[in-house]
Amino acid sequence: MRAVDFSENAPGNLVVIPRTLTPADLDEMQSGEREKAAAIHAFVPMPLPPHLTYEPATVSTIGRAMYALGQLDQVVEDLVNPYVLVRPFLRREAVASSRIEGTRADVADLALFEATGFADGERPGDVREVENYLKALEYALGQPSDRRISVGLVRELHQLLLEGVRGSWLEPGRVRTRQNYIGSRDDRIESARYIPPPPGELPGLLDDLDRFINSDSTIPDLVRIALIHYQFEAIHPFLDGNGRLGRLLIALLLQRWGLMRHPVADISAYVLEHRDKYVEGLLRVSQHGDWQGWIGFFLDAFEAQAHDAFRRGKRLLELKERYEERLSREIRSKSLNRLIDHLFEQLTITVRQAENLLDVTFTTAQRAVDRLETSGIVEEATGRRRDRIYRAREIIAILDGHGD
Repeated sequence: MRAVDFSENAPGNLVVIPRTLTPADLDEMQSGEREKAAAIHAFVPMPLPPHLTYEPATVSTIGRAMYALGQLDQVVEDLVNPYVLVRPFLRREAVASSRIEGTRADVADLALFEATGFADGERPGDVREVENYLKALEYALGQPSDRRISVGLVRELHQLLLEGVRGSWLEPGRVRTRQNYIGSRDDRIESARYIPPPPGELPGLLDDLDRFINSDSTIPDLVRIALIHYQFEAIHPFLDGNGRLGRLLIALLLQRWGLMRHPVADISAYVLEHRDKYVEGLLRVSQHGDWQGWIGFFLDAFEAQAHDAFRRGKRLLELKERYEERLSREIRSKSLNRLIDHLFEQLTITVRQAENLLDVTFTTAQRAVDRLETSGIVEEATGRRRDRIYRAREIIAILDGHGD
């Protein structure tokens, strides 16, 4: 990270942090060169909020994004069982956010892992990371509405995020006490794209962020979320998992501030598709104070993903109606419809689950699942003769697809 890349409009200060030089480095340098080479700069962002001015286009985008999110939320809220859409979209968010960090698992992998506890494929750790994200997200959204969004809560979410997966040795649930850095080509701090604040700055920075989140503000809520996300990523308070945790907080803030009762607009899918622009946007704020560009990016993401989730949700509900109509002539169609609801929520089913859901004998449950299979609603996913798992292929395809 070069100090010369930061303009006078940068919303923070550069501070020098010590660099450890090897004996070979020292032998090759004159005394003055040693002092200069040992100087590495980290960026310490100023407390929120910055001074903002809103261009007419920004105001218009805020209105469109708010309308799109509200329209989507109302569709979900009007359902008899909102979780037939909530759970699938939370899975989609978990997959997309984890893919940004390099995982290769998809919705189908996650569904099968949830059903079996076994991760198949070349990188079984990937699906465990996605499941951890889903657990942390559901834990966050399940917190009482009067619980403060505090450093303590964020640490709990970080613990859930890294438990038993890659990065679990990097102090889950603990604010870092070591310097970290981002975007190094050769794993050396000297070539890092961005160096966050030194550990000693973190308590004050996190306290400031806590106050901003929990204080009244005249700034539009969607803009506040964009500011908070930038600030969290700029602080980078943990040794690992900061990106996923920062995106998870977006959903929590949407819910907590009443923008969506069911935050199914999977913003991470937009970030994944526009990853270079996202990374560049973060850096432009730090280097040049380009809040306008960053806020515009986030508002576009909210609007685009609200529309995308609305379209996918409509396709899922149409599919559900087709399934129910397909089975409407069955004697036990009401029971089969209960299994369909389960499939939309969980994406997989076993005969034992059907037995418990319907409160019937194992044999009756097997016949019900067989009927779903012969109707093309589920397919067997394991190839086993016993303890079979059936997955909803068409539902998964809508979630895993890249659009209409």
